[in-house]
Amino acid sequence: MEFKQVIGAILSAIIRITIVIAVIYFVYQVGIRSYNFGYRVFADVAVEISPGRDKTVSVKKGKSVMETGKMLVDAGLIADEKVFFVQELLSEYHGKIKPGVYVLNTSMTGTEMLAVMSDEADEEEEETEAADDKKVVVQDNAGEDASPAEGEDAGNTAEGEEDSAQTQESAQ
Repeated sequence: MEFKQVIGAILSAIIRITIVIAVIYFVYQVGIRSYNFGYRVFADVAVEISPGRDKTVSVKKGKSVMETGKMLVDAGLIADEKVFFVQELLSEYHGKIKPGVYVLNTSMTGTEMLAVMSDEADEEEEETEAADDKKVVVQDNAGEDASPAEGEDAGNTAEGEEDSAQTQESAQ
């Protein structure tokens, strides 16, 4: 009887150790895959380096983000539709993809593609141009004792005006 108990205890220990090793391996694999997925979501890397290749894609009305992502994978514009889905979910473009025909480039990131497909890129450019126009007007009025615009110091000196001119030149 003693021999059977020893063999039983050894087999029981081996089974427990095997189960613990399997659980540790499973947790390790889940952790690695989760990290890699999260990295791809937040790193936002393009498929190719610039200049890339232009591809024309058509987004139809009623198409889900996952279907759009699958279409972009098939076109060679992104690597994983699930990553694209999560990027869209977490971005400011969530729910803003509009139907239409778009020319996208393989050197664009997922977020850049979302911006193009949501027409936010055009609106941002218009806002930037409008803001630049306002800056020019404020600077033109600076010599006429105009009140400072929002975000500008009221105490501009000659040095401050030179810094402002240099900053504007470097921005252009």
